[in-house]
Amino acid sequence: MAEELPFRSEAEEDWDFKKADTQYLTHGLHPYPARMVPQIARRLIDRYAPKSDHKILDPFCGSGGVLVEAVLAERKAYGTDINPLAILLAKVKTKPLKISILEEKREELLRKIAEEINAEKSVKLPEDAEFPHLLFWFKPHVAGELAVIAQCIREMDEAELVDYRRFFEVCFSKAVIKSSNIDAEDNPYFIRSMKGSKLRGHNPDVTGIFRSQVDSSVTRMKDFLHHCKNYIEPEIHLQNSGSLEGMLGDDEIQLVVTSPPYGEEKRTMAYTSFSKLSLYWLGYDPRELRENRGRGLGGVISEKAPPELPSATLENILIEVGEKDPKASREVAAFFRDYLEAIKELHRVLKRGGYACIVIGNRNVRGVPILNDKITVELGELVNLRREKIIHRNIPRKVLPRSDGRIELINRESIVILKNE
Repeated sequence: MAEELPFRSEAEEDWDFKKADTQYLTHGLHPYPARMVPQIARRLIDRYAPKSDHKILDPFCGSGGVLVEAVLAERKAYGTDINPLAILLAKVKTKPLKISILEEKREELLRKIAEEINAEKSVKLPEDAEFPHLLFWFKPHVAGELAVIAQCIREMDEAELVDYRRFFEVCFSKAVIKSSNIDAEDNPYFIRSMKGSKLRGHNPDVTGIFRSQVDSSVTRMKDFLHHCKNYIEPEIHLQNSGSLEGMLGDDEIQLVVTSPPYGEEKRTMAYTSFSKLSLYWLGYDPRELRENRGRGLGGVISEKAPPELPSATLENILIEVGEKDPKASREVAAFFRDYLEAIKELHRVLKRGGYACIVIGNRNVRGVPILNDKITVELGELVNLRREKIIHRNIPRKVLPRSDGRIELINRESIVILKNE
C-alpha cells in the first residue's frame, strides 16, 4: 500500500519517493515504460479529489497505475490509452478477482499446458504475417512452448471467464518478454536482440517462467482484493485522449492525474516496440499495430511549415529546432498540435474548480531543450486552465528508448498543477 506520511508543509514534502516501493499490490504485475510513481498519484488524489463522489480521469493511463490508486481510494475513475497492451494491463490491475475461482482456473490451465507439452504434438507456429520475424525474437523450442500456452489461454472463452483469461494473458505477456531473445540487461524497454555467446547460452524454461509469474500474480491479486473495501469499477477504453466524447460529458471530472508522453514516439518512448511481441502472441494484427503508432500524439506530421501554436515558448523552440532540422521542427509541432487538443478535452470534462495534474519531463531535440512544463502551462492558459503550481521532483534515471535506437536520460520531471477557473 502507499506509505502513510506525517504532516509536512508543502515546501518540506518529499515528491522524489526514492526509497518507496512502487511495485506493491497489482502495480507489480507487469513492467511498462515510464510508469508514474503510484505514491504521487495517491497524494494528488487525496489532496485534490478528497470527496467520495469525486471522479478521476487519466487520459494517458498506460498500464493503469493512477486507476489502481483511484480504486484503492474508492473513487470512480476513467482511463484511456491507444496501446492495446496498456488497456489489457490496466483492466487486469484494477479488477479484483475471486481467489477461489482464480486458483481453480490456475490449476486447470497449468495442468492442461503440461499435458499438451508432454504429449509432444506438432505445434503450429504463427506465420510471418501473424508474427513478423518470430524466430529472430524467440528460439524455436521457446516459440513452440509459447504457442501451446497461448492456445490453452485462448480456449478459456466462456463469457464469465473473460476477466480471468485477461489475468492469465498478462502473466503470459510477462513470460513472453522474459523468455524472448531481448537483451534487457541495460534497459528492459529498449527492444534489441542478444548477440553472440549470450544468445547461444540463452535457454529459458518457458513453462517454469509462466508458472512462476502466475503464482506471484495470484499472490498480488490476493493482496489487492484485501485492500479493495468498497470497489468501484473504473471505465477503461482504447481511445484517443483528444476525443473523450461518448465516455465523458462536460463538467464531469473533479481531477485529472496523468503523465502524457514527453514527445512524439519516434524521439521519446517507444511504447509500440515494447508492446509488439506480447501483442503478436495475443493475436493482434501487426498491420493494425503499425498503424496505431500514427494515432499517438504527433503521429501525423505535416510536410508544410509547422503550424502556428499559441505558445511563445514553443514558437521560439520551433524556430531554433527548425534552423537545425526543419523536419524535426515539424515533428515537434505535430506533437504539440495534438497535445493541445488533449488539453482542450481536459478542460471540457473538468468541473469548475477542478484540477489537472500533469506529470511531465523536459527533453531535447537536436540539442534544443523542449520545455514541456512551461509549454503545458501556456497551452493550459488558452482554455482557462490556470497554473496553480509546479512541483519539481528528482528521479534517479528515466530512460527514453527511441525507435531510432538512441536513448535519452532524464533526471528531473515536473508536476504541473492547473485549475479550471
